[in-house]
Amino acid sequence: MPVFTVHGPSANGTDIRLTDKFVLVRDGFHFWAMVLGPLWLIWNRLWLATVGWIIVSIALNSAW
Repeated sequence: MPVFTVHGPSANGTDIRLTDKFVLVRDGFHFWAMVLGPLWLIWNRLWLATVGWIIVSIALNSAW
């Protein structure tokens, strides 16, 4: 069963009743994101998450 999250405009200055501005985003598990994490992040242009992944990876490797 697919699960979706609803994203709408902020309430500042906009009418919340404008439902055509809402976006449904499918939530789920991505196999390739698990197997090839950093490459998947780069492919999807998630630059800050990629930098965070690199920093955490370096920190964990230097801690051992």
